[in-house]
Formats: sequence, structure tokens, C-alpha cells
Amino acid sequence: MSPVSGLLERRSGAPAPAAGSLALLVREPSRLLDLGEEEWRETAEQLRWEGVLPLVLRRLQRAGRETGGSLSRWADLDRRLARYRAVAEVQERELERVLDLLAPVGVPPVLLKGVDLAYRCYPSPYLRPRADTDLYFEDLAKAEEAQRRLLSAGYESQGAGASADPWDLDNHLDALKAPATGCLVEIHGELLFAARDRRVSRTRCLLQGLEPTTLLGRPARVLAPEANLVYLMAHASGFRTGETFKLLAFADAAQLLERFGGRLSWERVCQLARESGFAGAACEGLLGAAEVFGAAVPGEVLSRLREMGGEKRPPLSPESRVGQEALAQIRHARSPWSAGRIAWQILFPGAAHLREKDPGHAHLPVPLLYLRRWGRQARTLARLARESRGGSKAVHREPGAPAPGARP
Repeated sequence: MSPVSGLLERRSGAPAPAAGSLALLVREPSRLLDLGEEEWRETAEQLRWEGVLPLVLRRLQRAGRETGGSLSRWADLDRRLARYRAVAEVQERELERVLDLLAPVGVPPVLLKGVDLAYRCYPSPYLRPRADTDLYFEDLAKAEEAQRRLLSAGYESQGAGASADPWDLDNHLDALKAPATGCLVEIHGELLFAARDRRVSRTRCLLQGLEPTTLLGRPARVLAPEANLVYLMAHASGFRTGETFKLLAFADAAQLLERFGGRLSWERVCQLARESGFAGAACEGLLGAAEVFGAAVPGEVLSRLREMGGEKRPPLSPESRVGQEALAQIRHARSPWSAGRIAWQILFPGAAHLREKDPGHAHLPVPLLYLRRWGRQARTLARLARESRGGSKAVHREPGAPAPGARP
């Protein structure tokens, strides 16, 4: 078993946690000590899935054992934190290797998401779990060179099937798995949209003012704080995957504001949110950071972002959002030929991809898997059409609010 297994599952494949609000436990972690054993295990799993378990447990640990709790509960807490530390140590050694292997590319990579936040914004890297290491290169040729260097060093591609142009459908190349540790690396050629998507022009503003830094003694670059804040909230909004915000996104925003708030320009945040088209995502993410983690976000900033796009239409269901983005990728392709390639890949992916996305029926013949896929796609489009006409039954939750049917 890989040393990093268990804590690093990709959240896009994780089951939804039990309904209920975790915001109170995040704000008052001592309440975890009052839970029964079964409820403690269930809650810990929810917090793990939300990405904030080590941060919450560390807060509880710092509060001291005089806050109560049994010896067995504290022992379990210590074991869980020790495991996160061990995983972070493995990831750090692998990260050093990756950066050394990529040094000959000649351009320091831009650190994205978890690998940046863990080292620059969180008190300790293990407090910010991450499923992979995301590295960005502005030049697609450099990104492809970085991918080749890692492949030649023994990293294994996790792709389910090559396409004619790897940048048609995504903003990164196939994830690569380290042979010894199982750590994953993703090489990005764009921040949010697929590299061949005409909408990338909207998000180029987030690349202005890249800042040099060092990570583990190696040169790297990072997004400016204002751009990073908008980027993180846009990515966490799930506009491509259909997933809703998780508590990890709110924690990321809160930690970034705590680290850089003193030099942050809120005017610049609003400008970038408007230019990139993600004002709604920025509004929702910052609201969650303020309500759940107590981040200092000016009310007038939230009002401005809301006016720009925070509440323009009722939210679509996750399934419909995925369908909407697939159609947008075709519509915003750079040429009719590219649009045709994208549509073909959506309709006719490789057999490996079919089995990966439909694991419960992977034993079926490929023609049947295609029929199942087309059936799902047809239902998604029908639901999208219905919800777009105002028939959505999607439920929008304010950050930290309990889901319908949740236990009080």
C-alpha cells in the first residue's frame, strides 16, 4: 500500500458526507470531545472529506487537554495528526525530487493550490491536505517538456486514454504517479479553462504580477495574493465538476487573508473577479471564509461582488452544471475543427475512460458502456434544459448551513 493512501483520495471521487452543518464544530472544536464514539468517527470522516480535519484537530490540540475528553479520544486525535504529518513528510521529499527533475526546463513552475498554500499560508504544511502537486507553466511547450521529464524519470501516467490534442478538454496533462510513494503531480498549461478554450483570455488577468519565491530551497513562482484568492474560489466553485464549495476552500481563503491581508488590495480583488467572470464564486467563497473561519472580509466587498454576479440566477444542480460546462467547452472552442474534436471525445472516449467513470459496470462490453454513457448524457441535457427554464430543484446552502433533513 502506498504511504500516502487513505488521506489523499481525489475528492471528486469521494462520496458525499452525511448531511449536516460542521461549521459549529469548526468554530468550537472542543465540541468534538463530547461526541460518542460512533458519532466521533462519522464526524471525523466528514471533516476529512471536507479537507479540514487536521486544521480542526490542531486547533483542539492547542486548546489543551483541560478542555475535557477521554484519554482514548485524545489518543485517537494524536494518531490522526501523526498520520497527516507522516504524509506531509513523504510529499515533501517527493516535491523536492519533482522540482529538481524539472529544473532543466529552464522556467520555475508556478505553484498552484495546495502546494502553494501549505507552505506559505498554513502554520505547518501537514495542516493543508492535498491530493496532488499542481504546477503551472505559461508555455504549453514547457508544460509538455515537464511532463516528458517526469515520465522519463519513472512517473506513471494516470490518464485513461490519450486524445488527439491533450489540451482540448482540460487545463492540465494526465496526472503522474510517483513509483515509490504514490504521490501525484499535475502539470498545468492553463489555470481554469481547457487550454484550447477561447475563455482562457478571461483568466489571463490572474497571471499578472507573478511573484518569485523559493520552495524547499528551489526557485518557484506564485500568483499575486489578489489573483490567488480569486483563482482559488473559482476553482473551488466546481464550475467544471459540479461539486459545491467544501470547507477546505473557505479555510484556504481565511488562511490566505490571514497571511497576506495586510497588503491585499480589495479593489484589485473586485477588479480581477469581474474581469475573470468569477465574481459569484469569489462572493460565495469569501462569505464562507468569513462565516465559518472568521476571516476579515469587508461587507462592502461582498456587496460589490454580489452585484457583479453573486446572485444572478438560481443555482443549477451539480449534474446540470457538468452538462452546462461540457456544452460551453464545445461552444468556446477555438475553431470548428477543435469543437468537433471535443464533441467526439465527449461522446466517444476510450474504453479505459469508460470503465474508470462507470466502475460498477466495468465488466460490461464496451458497446453497452457507451449506451450507458449516452443515456446519462441525455438525462443530463434534459435536466439542464428543465432547470434553465426555471424548474431547478437544486438547493443552495449558505456556508455552514445545515442541509435539508440534517439532524440539529
